[in-house]
Amino acid sequence: MVDALLPVVWLIPLFPALGAFLNGLFGRLIRKKAHWVAVPAVFLSFLFSLAVFATLLKNHQPHQV
Repeated sequence: MVDALLPVVWLIPLFPALGAFLNGLFGRLIRKKAHWVAVPAVFLSFLFSLAVFATLLKNHQPHQV
């Protein structure tokens, strides 16, 4: 199950980076509405992070000493 998440882990830093890039390109056009790009980008990153974290917690196997 953890291997199934490896293809989407790279999206976690991509969403905020893409939001910053779009705001950098179109910031002058959208001005005070730039948060419409930035906030959903960070929120998507947060959701993907939660999904990865939940999967890792579910598949956690304790170490024996």
